[in-house]
Order: sequence, then structure tokens, then C-alpha cells
Amino acid sequence: MFKLFKEKPMKRLQKKIDGGESALAIINEIEKMDIHKNPLESINTLFSITESLLKRVLDNNKPCGKNISLYHSKNSNTIINLQQIQKAISIRHETTHALLVRDVIKTDFAIHTYIKYIRIIAYENNIDLDDFILSPRTEDSIKKISLQSTKKRDLLIMVSLIFLLFYFSFFYKVLNPKFLTGSSLGTYYPIAQDIKKLIAPHLLVLETEGSMDNMKRIGLSKENEFLIAFVQNDVLKYLSKEARSGDMERQKILNKTKVLMPIHSGEIHILVREDNLDIKNFRDLKDKKISIGMRNSGTSITAKSLYFKLFHEEIDKVYQPYYEALKALRDRSIDAIVLTGGQPLSKLNKDTSAVRLLSYEGEPLDGYSVSYIKKNSYPWLKQEKIRTLSVQSFIVTNITSNRESLLYLKEYLKKLKEYKVNIRNNKNIKVTHPKLKDLAQKRCLPPLPTGLEYHQFVKWDTPWCKK
Repeated sequence: MFKLFKEKPMKRLQKKIDGGESALAIINEIEKMDIHKNPLESINTLFSITESLLKRVLDNNKPCGKNISLYHSKNSNTIINLQQIQKAISIRHETTHALLVRDVIKTDFAIHTYIKYIRIIAYENNIDLDDFILSPRTEDSIKKISLQSTKKRDLLIMVSLIFLLFYFSFFYKVLNPKFLTGSSLGTYYPIAQDIKKLIAPHLLVLETEGSMDNMKRIGLSKENEFLIAFVQNDVLKYLSKEARSGDMERQKILNKTKVLMPIHSGEIHILVREDNLDIKNFRDLKDKKISIGMRNSGTSITAKSLYFKLFHEEIDKVYQPYYEALKALRDRSIDAIVLTGGQPLSKLNKDTSAVRLLSYEGEPLDGYSVSYIKKNSYPWLKQEKIRTLSVQSFIVTNITSNRESLLYLKEYLKKLKEYKVNIRNNKNIKVTHPKLKDLAQKRCLPPLPTGLEYHQFVKWDTPWCKK
């Protein structure tokens, strides 16, 4: 008999757990699932992996929450964001125990935070997730949690029905606009936090994988969903090129995107081993193995684009997070790491022994400007500045017909424009990331790649840059 329906993702996940497959296999399965359909099961599974991993690392049998605090106190140099994982733990308790109405944004944040946290713990303690098998006790606890979640879901439906009219009557007023940024260790995230603090307290700042991930989310956004996002100019150019070649998915993204304004330029940082004297500048990277960040990051697009412009061939790339790339660089399994972001990048001031930054020699390349990485951004540099290339970043939004969203956007842009004037007139304004002050220098609108245009709220009262 033919199989009419594909096996459900949750059943596939349970089979992997029952079959004693590795934590890495389970995480990969969760990443392939539509997390909005099975958020409680995904969160609880990842929570159990986190708990089991910490018990091994700390050699105790304490609860997950206590072990997270204990790990952080014992490892002061860890790159873990303690506040984010504690928030994820809180979200897990809310959804599993408190029977609160499910919040898609919160569950999305929790799932991605758990996955990142697990990978960091494994990396910092030399644990191969492909060899890490959950104990039978942990498997039983996952099944028990899943059964409890099913029972509670029935009650949740009843609770939801009671509050349905109340929820929808206030939905568009209480739903905060979402600001898609990048890694908390990069530039976009702290700048968004500054904007939230200074002019837009209702913004919900979300950590993402970066520019390409932000644009994909805009393409998937619903009609009444209101998103603001950071994106690099080379990512916009890449989407434009793909759309013009007939890629309907890219065309859909462009059709749902409006540009609000340029924000700052992000410098291209390329790390190599300090003792690798064969690589002196960008043009020595030919035929080298290069780590280019995560698959949906702006850095990955920049690295591929830059390499092709320099050598007219495809890059020998590795997709991996920065902390794994740094280990691989020191182990000599890769030759260089590319990072794109406004200086200073906080992660480059945490563990930089035995590495150095490459300089760029030559004329500017199409889409990239000559810039300088400075010693006051990275005190460990041996010279005062390093010549490099940079790429322009923009703030974009998605098309929405929601009246409240449009009114909010108009007010947001008005405040941002006032803030630009305040920065120019008041040099003492304190910000979390100095790149936000670049906003004050952007007094005109640069041309955009084909298929994109500025939002109606900005293009009528802002001058265009002279060519």
C-alpha cells in the first residue's frame, strides 16, 4: 500500500530519541521542523539536552537552572549570554507549567537560544555532540514532558477560547513591532538595543543569524506582521541579482521589502594565524580554506562576493559559528576567518591570542568602500590602523496594511530623524555601540539595487546623494 502522507516531524524526532541517536542528530531534526507547529516539544527536548550536558560538564545532578548559574560563575571567560539563556528557561517554564497562551516570538527565541547555548557548552568543553547520547532517564523525561504537554494543550485550547475575543480585540495594539538584528556579539544587536532605549521602547529586539536570515523572515512575514530589520547592501544586491535571473523566492522577498535609511558601514575583518606569513593581505587568500560564518549571515554573502570579485572563482568555504572557526584556525584546519560588522566587534576583544587581521591593498571594489580598522576599537592590534573594505548597511521594513503598524513606523522615523539631529549637535550622547553615531553622518539616500525602493515615508523628504 502506498504511503499517502509523510511521517510527521514529531514522530521522526521521537524515533531519534528512542533510537538513542546523538544530541547533534536530535538538534538537526528540530532545526528542520516547523517550530511553530511543535514548539513545546522542541523546547522541552532542547531543555533536556541542555540539562544532561551540564550535568556531565559539572559532574553533578543539579537542576538545569542552577547549573547554568554555576557554569557561568565557574567560567568567567565563557561567551555565553547568561541573560538570554535565563530568559529561555523562563519561557520554557511559562509554556510548560504556567499554561500561558503560546507566544510564537518567545518560543522561536527560546528554541534558537537553547540550540546556540548547547553548541557553545559543547565547544567550550571539547564535547562532540555527534557522540553525546542522552541517558535513558533523560529520554523518559522527554516522553513524560511530551505527554504532559499534550494534556495541557487540551486545557490550553479551552483557556484560549475563553480569552479569544479579548486577545483579538487588543492584538494589533499589544503586538510589538519586531526588530531583526544579528548575533548579540555583533554590531546590529547592540545598535537595535540603543534605538529601543533612546527612541522606540516598544520594539522587540530579536537576535537572528544576520542579514540574509532577516530578509528571509521578511519574505515569510504575514500581511499584518510588522518587522524592521538590518541588512547589508551586498545582500540586497545578491537578492536583486537572483530575482532578475528568475528566482521567484528572491523576487517575493524584494516585493515585500521597503528601505528606510542607511545606518552605518560594516568593516570586513579577516583573521589569520599570527605565524602564517604566507598570507599578508586579501589577495593572498586565493585557494585558501576560509570560514565565512553561518549560512544565513551577511558575512557569508560578503565573503563569497568579495572572493569572486578578487579571483573570479568560487570560494573554498566553511560555514560555522565564530567560536568554532577560531578553534579550527588555531588547529590549522582552516586558513582564515571572515567577519563583517561595524567595529568594534565585541567577540574580537575576548580571545585573540596568536591571530592577526589582514589588510587590503588596492582600489575599492564595486559595492565596497575603503575603510580602516582602528586600534582604539581593538587594543590588541600592533598598528594604529589597518586598511580594509567596508559595506553599507540599511534599515528595512516589510510591506504591511496594518494601520497601527504604519502609524508606528511614521512616528518611529520622525523620532529617528530628530535623534540624528541631536547626535550632530550633542557629541556627548552615550550609546552602547559607537557605530550608531554614524547615523548622524547619513544626510542623503544612496541609490538602491534594482528592484528595491525607499519607503514612501522617507523618500519624499530626504535628499538623494549626488553621484
